[in-house]
Amino acid sequence: MIAVLGGHTRFNDLQRTIKSISARVLSSELKKLEANHLIERTVLADQTPVIVEYVPTEYSQSLKDIITALAEWGVKHKKKITAN
Repeated sequence: MIAVLGGHTRFNDLQRTIKSISARVLSSELKKLEANHLIERTVLADQTPVIVEYVPTEYSQSLKDIITALAEWGVKHKKKITAN
């Protein structure tokens, strides 16, 4: 969700941003976010190759402050988290 909150994001861009995630898992997670109305999937079929973009919905903006706080906490405590 953090990677998508920035705006229009393509599948391959997300996969590069979220290191160590397989295409299968990323696809599954994006489908769940779409089903929960947190992102919208847009297919630009008039492009070659076909481009798929993911955009955060207005509804997902209600999570932005919470997600930002969690991300900041994770950065602050990364050493302790990864030590275990």
